[in-house]
Amino acid sequence: GAGISKREPCSLPDWTEFRDAMLTSLINRLHSSGILPPDMRDAVTRDLLGYDERYKSRDGLWLKPEVVLHWIHSYIPSTVQAMLNVYESGEPNPNHAVLAQLAAYPSCLIATCNFDTNIERAIEDTHLKYERFAGLRPARRCRSFREYLSWTENPKPSQIPILKIHGCASTPSTIRATLEQVS
Repeated sequence: GAGISKREPCSLPDWTEFRDAMLTSLINRLHSSGILPPDMRDAVTRDLLGYDERYKSRDGLWLKPEVVLHWIHSYIPSTVQAMLNVYESGEPNPNHAVLAQLAAYPSCLIATCNFDTNIERAIEDTHLKYERFAGLRPARRCRSFREYLSWTENPKPSQIPILKIHGCASTPSTIRATLEQVS
């Protein structure tokens, strides 16, 4: 996403960096299995990653991370969870601390596309409580936007609602990141 978790000490990859790592892994896997011939490896890397070493520029095909996750999930599904495990690391940074401070205000709701749990950890550091709603199978499922709005107006006392739109790395079953899952 926007990179809130890129800043140190968290230092997690943003969506584009994650996509590039996934593509590199896929290209290497195809190359090592003999599916991608050696003479094609550089061309595929250049076209998919959009990076041309000669010009030090990114002007190739731009692919959404959801498309890349779809490919990897289709061909080597066990790799997806291993790659998403990176989002379970890191420590909250100043961005997360600011969100935790803002969360203390009444009627606050935090909605994020981030998989990591650094916002939650920053809130815990302030000794506040939260309730996490992750992916498409949250603990409390709202059937409509109207129901969701009524819930956000009346959250559990002393608990900050955190809506993790694409799920949470700490609960892999909630992750929604492939084309089928987000469309």
